[in-house]
Amino acid sequence: MRAPLRGALAIAVALTACTERAPTALELNGPATSLTILSGDGQTGEVSAALAQPLVVLVTDAAGRAVPAVRVTWSASAGLIDPAADSTNNDGQASTAWNLPDEPGPHQVTATVSGLGSVTFDATATAAGAAIRLRPAGLQGTNGPPAPGLPDPRRSSPRRSVRSR
Repeated sequence: MRAPLRGALAIAVALTACTERAPTALELNGPATSLTILSGDGQTGEVSAALAQPLVVLVTDAAGRAVPAVRVTWSASAGLIDPAADSTNNDGQASTAWNLPDEPGPHQVTATVSGLGSVTFDATATAAGAAIRLRPAGLQGTNGPPAPGLPDPRRSSPRRSVRSR
């Protein structure tokens, strides 16, 4: 009869060891309650080119915790977005890349979560090469006079050569 007692004693010791601390509640993320822009808003890029940074949204619950596996759909006023739909990752984030349209000016992309609403990203498309159109001082055309204080290239003076001895 002693064998069953030893087994019962071993189970009692094991149960006592497992319950030395009170169990803690498992914290689960609640339902999604907030959709916000995390990054990528307000960029400027050349027409028909991809923006430098992706557009990223964050979905959280009422306690501010990230909510994974929430479907986000993306729509653009112009240009191409990829992907057009995504689900949030474990950090509650979803993102898309945006190729701006071929017409300069302001454009928008909207991220939407069913039941939460939407947020709008703004970007400006600039004409190709607009940022590098520079005109050197003094070059006002081939027939006009130079800018004040600069020599007139139309009146070239003979160059003197200097020989070293």
